[in-house]
Amino acid sequence: MDCTNSVNKYRSDSSIDNWKNFKSTVQKSKREFFDKNILEIASSNKRPWDLMNWVQKKSLPAIEAISYQGFTCDSLNKLWDALHQSYNSAVDCPINPEFLNEILDC
Repeated sequence: MDCTNSVNKYRSDSSIDNWKNFKSTVQKSKREFFDKNILEIASSNKRPWDLMNWVQKKSLPAIEAISYQGFTCDSLNKLWDALHQSYNSAVDCPINPEFLNEILDC
């Protein structure tokens, strides 16, 4: 009802003060509405995904295919091989643990 009264007041004389009052009233009403609904969802049914109906769907950004050693990883097996070879490339490399002796105890 406050929104209706404030917009009617603005329409009657179109002053900048009435416009600001209308915008403020709308913003306050929206905040109260959403806060009430969020509180209800958070406390009663505890299903936060119900809030997703308020969000517009976003289009996915254009992506570039993952490539490894010049080849496109266009299957799950190729992707797995690329990740495995990248992150486990030092598996068979010899190491010298002597540097651990130089670390001081704190």
